[in-house]
Amino acid sequence: MNPRLADPLPEPSAPGHRLQSGLQPAPIIGLAAIARLAFSGGDLKPLRQTLINRITADAGDTGALLDLSVIELILGRRDNRLSFQAKALAAQRLYRFSLS
Repeated sequence: MNPRLADPLPEPSAPGHRLQSGLQPAPIIGLAAIARLAFSGGDLKPLRQTLINRITADAGDTGALLDLSVIELILGRRDNRLSFQAKALAAQRLYRFSLS
């Protein structure tokens, strides 16, 4: 795992962690949109930093964590990707594509 990312991202079970509960799906950008951006030559760094900022500000933002796992996959950071995906899915199983 990338040590620069391991520390700032809160654990889903950390005190004060807000889980999205009930049947409210967490919004995500999704694999297709992120892959389309990457493979059309887009720069994933700004989106990656935005997602990290969202997770740092709100540890319960499981949608941002799941999208970050997709970016890590595309960037070849398998360990980060698996860790982030596992954390997101442990906290929330229901996601929806965001319209924005």
